[in-house]
Amino acid sequence: MIEDFVVEMNGEFTISSNGRSSGYLVLMKSQWESTGYQSYCKSCSQRNYQACTEGNNRCGRCGAEGDAGRLNFQHPPKTLRVSGQALDQDEDFNEWSLDQLANRVEVVEAFDNACDSIRSTFIDMLSLNVVEETVLIPQKRYVLKSA
Repeated sequence: MIEDFVVEMNGEFTISSNGRSSGYLVLMKSQWESTGYQSYCKSCSQRNYQACTEGNNRCGRCGAEGDAGRLNFQHPPKTLRVSGQALDQDEDFNEWSLDQLANRVEVVEAFDNACDSIRSTFIDMLSLNVVEETVLIPQKRYVLKSA
C-alpha cells in the first residue's frame, strides 16, 4: 500500500512510521535517485557501474561472459531517498497560490486514504493466527559411496 502511494505520488512523497514505538504514520518528502548501476551479471547478480559493450560483458566478480555474463539494465535501478524533515513544518501558506494549495490538499487526501487502507489491513491481520506447519523441501545433495 505504501509502494502504491509512492507510485501515485511519482516518488515525491512517501509514508513512514514515527513515534516512540512507530505508532503513527507520517507524510514525508521523497525523491527517486539513480543508483548509478548500469549493468548486472546474469550468473552471480553482481551489479556494475559501467555499461557493457558488445563483445565485452565479462563479469569482474565471477568471470562469466557471453550469454552468462553482464547485461545492461533496460531501466537502470532507482532508490527512494526520503528527507528526514517534516512536511510543511515551517511553511507560510499565505504565500502559496490557490493551485499550490489545491495540489497539497490532493496529496494530503491521498495520504489520508492510504492511512485508512493501511489501518484496515492491520485490523484485518489482528484476526489471523500464527500456526506451525511443516514444509518438505526437495534438496539435492552429494554423498560418498564406495565403488
